[in-house]
Amino acid sequence: MRPTPKRLVKAVFLVSVFGFVALNISFLLRNGDDEEDADDEYQLPLERAGVNYSHRLNHQKHKDDEKHSLNIISHTNNLQWQLVNASRNVTGKAPLMKVGNRTDVRSVIWEINRQQTILNLDKFDLSSSDSTVVIVVQVHNRPEYIRHLISSLQKAKDIEKTLVIFSHDYFSEELNEIIAAIDFCPVMQIFYPYSMQLHPHEFPGQDPRDCPRDANRERAQELNCHNKDYPDKYGHYREAKYSQTKHHWFWKIGHAFDHLDVTKNYNGPVLFIEEDHYLVEDFLPVLHMMYRLRKKSVCFAMFADCETSY
Repeated sequence: MRPTPKRLVKAVFLVSVFGFVALNISFLLRNGDDEEDADDEYQLPLERAGVNYSHRLNHQKHKDDEKHSLNIISHTNNLQWQLVNASRNVTGKAPLMKVGNRTDVRSVIWEINRQQTILNLDKFDLSSSDSTVVIVVQVHNRPEYIRHLISSLQKAKDIEKTLVIFSHDYFSEELNEIIAAIDFCPVMQIFYPYSMQLHPHEFPGQDPRDCPRDANRERAQELNCHNKDYPDKYGHYREAKYSQTKHHWFWKIGHAFDHLDVTKNYNGPVLFIEEDHYLVEDFLPVLHMMYRLRKKSVCFAMFADCETSY
């Protein structure tokens, strides 16, 4: 059979058709393999994600268990005071320190405040109970007054269930010896570190450049003294010996509530008194009656279902 132009065209057409079909079949087969590989590659991240999700669930469960344990510990701490540093001294005898200059006094005061030593823990238990009270006494430098106060405290009913904190703005060996002799309840001493004793010629003590108490505004401007623009509402200027009482009062409250480990979780009554007070023997039972009545009155006023029996 002799090739003609018509036959050649037909042959080229058939070869092209067969080539096109073969190419499509090859392409389809390759896509099928790629899809299987893609499925495998897609499944692997899912498996990893499942493992990670399971790990996160286990980790979250562990955190929940740990949080529950911490809640139990916190609840226990609310029932019993934290006596972290109280065990430093349980012999009932305070370390009496003899100091000389202001630098020594300042160092001793900061160390005492840091240690937070509680005396007489070998005799009395400080676990919180219905009859527990914290008494904070503001003390200056009147030994005879503090002796009478301590004498009245010793006669008080349930005094052994209280913690008495003496807050001093004057460091005195005589006062320290008086406090160290207390043997009828737990006792702690804290010291106001910004006293006139430690800062006699600078604020918060009496600075020589302070305005005279009775100087009027015009005279203060002429003297150009430090606090010339800040007289009190009566027109008088600050006297350090009186301002110290107020500064000490605010400091002892903040220190007692925010910086002492022993009162960190304590939610009971706190009584603030001063060294020139004298207490009757039943002041603690009466204080508890007042405390319960206050809670009952507050709950009644707020229409709240409060627990008032202790």
